[in-house]
Amino acid sequence: AEPLWLILGLGGLAALGERSGIQLSRNLQVSISLLPTLFAAVVFGPFAGMLVGAMSMFGAFGRPYMRWAVYTCTGALIGAGSGLAAAATASLVSSELGALALGTVAGVITAQLLDLMFCSFTLRLRGTQPVSEMLRTVVPVLLTAALLYTAVVGPLAFAYLEVSPWSVGFFLLPALAAQRLFAMYQAQRQLA
Repeated sequence: AEPLWLILGLGGLAALGERSGIQLSRNLQVSISLLPTLFAAVVFGPFAGMLVGAMSMFGAFGRPYMRWAVYTCTGALIGAGSGLAAAATASLVSSELGALALGTVAGVITAQLLDLMFCSFTLRLRGTQPVSEMLRTVVPVLLTAALLYTAVVGPLAFAYLEVSPWSVGFFLLPALAAQRLFAMYQAQRQLA
């Protein structure tokens, strides 16, 4: 059974990550909030991934409420989908390490594809930016993020399961700080 305190902590980290996102364009922002969501989905399964994905938007609660509700639901669906993909593919391999690696890759790919799909759908409904323009901006970032998430979530999940649950905090907190520093750098660069 997954520890509730860790799920809540991952949700809090995801919410902090979402609050300090990096603006790619006028309508697009990326954040590190998917990292705790993926970790929860790979290690604890779809329900934990769904909870952490939904909690990532708690810090953005406010007007317009419909936007907040839509993003909360998409975060939950991405977390659940990642957990389902991770669990389904992990069962294909007999070794524990292989199952963790395959589950991580499947979870990351699923999360990135669902995120891209929801982003495309939202932009299409709003009509604020052509989807083709968004794809040119976002696809390189998503590919890089997929490599990063795979390289981070897999070893972190292994360390959590085989070494110590404290290994999560020793990585996720510095990762959140690094994103915050990069966001401040981007803001300063835009002002200059």
